[in-house]
Amino acid sequence: MEELIGKDLGQYHIEEKIGQGAMASVFKAFQPSLERYVAVKVLPPYFAAKNPVFSKRFKREAKSVARLHHPNILPIYDYGIDRDYSYIVMRYVEGAQTLAHLMYQSSDDERKFDVIIQVAKALAHAHESGVIHRDVTPSNVLLDRGWALLSDFGLAKLGESATRLTGVGKGIGTPAYMSPEQARGGDVDHRTDIYALGVMAYEIVTKAIPHDADTSLSILLKRTTEPPPSPRSTNPDISDRMEQVILRAMASKPEHRFETAEQFAIALKAALIEPYVQKKPAKEGSKKTDPLGVDTEPARKLSLATFMEYMQQLAGRRPVWATGVASVALIAIGLWGTSAFGSAASQTTPTPIAELALVEETPTATSTVVPTSIPTSSPSPTINSTDTPIAPTATTSIMVVTATPSLTSTPEPTATFAPATATSTITVTPTSGLPEGAFTLIRPVSSNDPTYGPTNFEWEWGGSVPPDHGFEVRVWREGEPPAGAHDAVLDNQQGRVQKIGENRYRLALDISQAAGVRGRTSSYFWTVALVQIAPAYADIGQQAEPAVLRFEAGGGSSSGGGNDGGGSGGSSGGID
Repeated sequence: MEELIGKDLGQYHIEEKIGQGAMASVFKAFQPSLERYVAVKVLPPYFAAKNPVFSKRFKREAKSVARLHHPNILPIYDYGIDRDYSYIVMRYVEGAQTLAHLMYQSSDDERKFDVIIQVAKALAHAHESGVIHRDVTPSNVLLDRGWALLSDFGLAKLGESATRLTGVGKGIGTPAYMSPEQARGGDVDHRTDIYALGVMAYEIVTKAIPHDADTSLSILLKRTTEPPPSPRSTNPDISDRMEQVILRAMASKPEHRFETAEQFAIALKAALIEPYVQKKPAKEGSKKTDPLGVDTEPARKLSLATFMEYMQQLAGRRPVWATGVASVALIAIGLWGTSAFGSAASQTTPTPIAELALVEETPTATSTVVPTSIPTSSPSPTINSTDTPIAPTATTSIMVVTATPSLTSTPEPTATFAPATATSTITVTPTSGLPEGAFTLIRPVSSNDPTYGPTNFEWEWGGSVPPDHGFEVRVWREGEPPAGAHDAVLDNQQGRVQKIGENRYRLALDISQAAGVRGRTSSYFWTVALVQIAPAYADIGQQAEPAVLRFEAGGGSSSGGGNDGGGSGGSSGGID
């Protein structure tokens, strides 16, 4: 369309060609009425000439895109049709490069990710307005002094409709960034744009395109028949968190992707908090931990004094020996003064930590440790700790474990509680009162709509949330103990537990491999608990009445709480 140079198109004087796409050319033009330069994107004349329906569609959809106002969307000033040339007038950015230039000319991956996050925010705004881009690529992202400007909204859909009307075989969209459903020619929704974001993130960490091949047709064939490749197969030093974000965005089924572009941006930010490329530390033997990081190896044999220190470490406290040595000494004297304990000690090994327990009583009851022979001295003072909150309504006491007077080689210990007439008491006092409020579980609350992994958990909490507290989602099967389904500390601290209303909260979570589920098709209970997350994780006993959900392994036709919709590309308003 070089024939336009030096001529007027509408009120715009075309000066030079500055870009060329698959279906449109971009020109620098001067607008005399406002004495400014603009960028004019011009579609070939055969689109409008061969079918008047296209002209009506072009005008209607150009208006929809022009209504998008976001700092990361290139603004549209005007549109029109002149001599069958359909054109869109946009802001002109002097000397602007694109993200495609940055991808291969810079090693500053942090800057590239920052651009992608800006693009995700632009798409979130467009999707809320019912507009789908359908051709999110690095070439469609302009950089204005580091500021991202997403352009070319809707041209892919316009081209698709035009080729159906005219029979012209132009490429629609960019194969390397197409979602599987778009590559098959099926209906698409906003999640096709999220897939493209995942491809661009994949390209940053691996320096390659997923499903890369020699021809566009080969790329599309791979895209529709093969699962997305693991980024770590190309770059094994990528962090686990970064790989999970990329693979979720690029899930083959739309319902398994992030629900919104904003969710993708939040997850990507969280993955960038830690180095997204990092060497894994050497494995230390076969030590195992549960999802909350607690050692699950068999416990070592510990003395009572060592157990006291162990309790304090679990609560994240400094040792209190300096102020509590008198009470501990009384306990030790009483225990060693009994013949039963001395006899048992000669026949059994020290009691493992797993066989000792903490007893939580009601707020009015105080359980104590009583030696068999009570010292004549006055009771030692109560030891209060005010630096770490634990269950505020409970008083923690020590269970004394003694052995049965059996002479067999493997005596079985039995637990005996001392009466509540004590001379020595250890009391832990929380620094703050227990937050008051009530839970209401909102979704999911029925097993009729199964989840296949990615699930949106939503609930209401009618009370305040102190700065050192957060929420934990727990999922378990009947007959099994409740299990935390995620890292509650990180998910609260890094913003993945979202406040979406005055008292309403949401956590998007893939439960397929969570503790308590681990890929087993079944019906489950789930709940949410208010927990302490700093200075250390602690359960404070505030938990909702459980609801039900159903998990089915192997995927399915619906998303189980992870699919809030978004219409198909054919029914969405605007250029999408």
